[in-house]
Amino acid sequence: MNLPESRKADKGFTLVELMIVITVIAILATIGVMSFTRVQKQARDTKRKGDLRALATALQAYYTEKTAYPATLGLLVPDYIPNVPPPPAGASQAVYTYNTDSASKYALCAVMETQDPATLIWKVSTLNPGGYVTADAACGIE
Repeated sequence: MNLPESRKADKGFTLVELMIVITVIAILATIGVMSFTRVQKQARDTKRKGDLRALATALQAYYTEKTAYPATLGLLVPDYIPNVPPPPAGASQAVYTYNTDSASKYALCAVMETQDPATLIWKVSTLNPGGYVTADAACGIE
């Protein structure tokens, strides 16, 4: 049975239909990649906060025993913490900053990826061991 000529042309997708489908897929893929990147940054920031809290706990244990804070974080290993945790990979400014007056105060800082990296950091200190967001780029001791 032969189909009329007009019916033969309806057996497939037109170029316009294919272009619309490809465009929709590209938009969905872009949204997915952007969401995934944001989630990765949040996960690295969460790791930074946890690392600073773990270091703060080790610093408090060191201070309790020695009545002073160590000059460097390396002095906490292995008695107070197994190792100084490295900052998570993938960050442009992957560094933990530690400052102390060695007597009674310290400050630990990390640049957050989900904040404006030029102005805001996460800081854990003697006065606030839970941590907070600040613009103290020098990570000064309070």
